[in-house]
Amino acid sequence: MLDFVYLETKNFPLVIEAKLNKLEEVLTLLKNDMIKHHVSADGQFNMITAAEEIFANIASYAYENEEGTVEIKTSCQNNIYSVCFKDRGKKYNPLKNQDPDTTTAYKDRDIGGLGVFLAKKVSDQISYRYQNGWNILTVGVQVNK
Repeated sequence: MLDFVYLETKNFPLVIEAKLNKLEEVLTLLKNDMIKHHVSADGQFNMITAAEEIFANIASYAYENEEGTVEIKTSCQNNIYSVCFKDRGKKYNPLKNQDPDTTTAYKDRDIGGLGVFLAKKVSDQISYRYQNGWNILTVGVQVNK
């Protein structure tokens, strides 16, 4: 029996509302794009983990009480699959935050910071810049791990 897998035909860059209910759509598109670029299962897992945390943070905090969008671009060069997240929310560099102390008991820890910490841990590359009113966060994983 022959099976077919439907891969969504939407392309990047993708401009999407910065809302948590769009997260699954973003992750599905990224997963399909990584399959097209032959990203290993480990690389896919790591990118989906990082992308989920980053998109959720933008959707939850970047625009406060306003509506906004996220522009997402992908690229694959030199064995690195990268996803660039751009938003026009408040200027914020998540990489400047001090990593949480994961040795402290869970109930004694400050709230927040674990998502970005996790994204940094699973990524092979991560960078932030602010340019022309845009927060630009780029995450990269190795294609073949």
